[in-house]
Amino acid sequence: MIFLKVPGRFAGAKRFLSGFTPLEIKRRRRLTVARGNLSLTGLAPLKTIGKSERRMMSLTGFTLIEALLAIGVGVLVLTSAYSSLRVGWLSYRRLNSQAHIYQNLRNGLSIFAKDLRNSFLFDASDEYPIVFSGNSKEMSFVSLVVSRNEEGETYAGAARVFYKIEGNSLLRAYLKGRDMFNQSLSPEYEVFLSNISEAGFLYSASSGKSSQTDQLNWKDSFEDEAALPQAVRLKLTQKVDDAKDIISAKSVILKKSYSDE
Repeated sequence: MIFLKVPGRFAGAKRFLSGFTPLEIKRRRRLTVARGNLSLTGLAPLKTIGKSERRMMSLTGFTLIEALLAIGVGVLVLTSAYSSLRVGWLSYRRLNSQAHIYQNLRNGLSIFAKDLRNSFLFDASDEYPIVFSGNSKEMSFVSLVVSRNEEGETYAGAARVFYKIEGNSLLRAYLKGRDMFNQSLSPEYEVFLSNISEAGFLYSASSGKSSQTDQLNWKDSFEDEAALPQAVRLKLTQKVDDAKDIISAKSVILKKSYSDE
């Protein structure tokens, strides 16, 4: 029998290789080397590679150029997305602002027309007559105004209504009850319409029965203390941010001024 001597802790290999011919021992050694148990010398063990280490060795990483390219593409995508969102947000704000201005203008002109259509001559007191008076920048008249009492009920009562153009705003105020006859009492104006660049009142004193506003003669003042004007027109230009100015003209026919007697 032939024995192959191996150092210390591999002495168990002696028993494994005993009883074989030299050719068989050589074949056995090749087999064990292929399996990773012994080195090519047959004296030292080979390092066994596990599944996790083989998986890690099979993975490949990004190079520096690839990482920089990926970062650049990501920055471009984020910049484009931010630009699109910003443009959309600015467009939404502009359209929302314009819609809000149009809505306020419509509501204001509707209240203005209602006050004029409800106007009437008030001659309860000869000492303090309340007549319709107006010029290009302000006017006052008596009209029916809807109010609310302490119980929360609404009612229509006579009130003296004031309109005034001051600066870039159209102001409105009214005096109710006994305050209408107090000549020393100044009305408290509130902003009715704002952002106005140009505005003015026009009056038609025609005695005809035509209701066509284009057939009326318009003046910038009204001084007849015994009658109401046939029609009143408000012309104004309202400023809008990042858009064209809104030019409006509201003509109101006062039916009582030309009704059949």
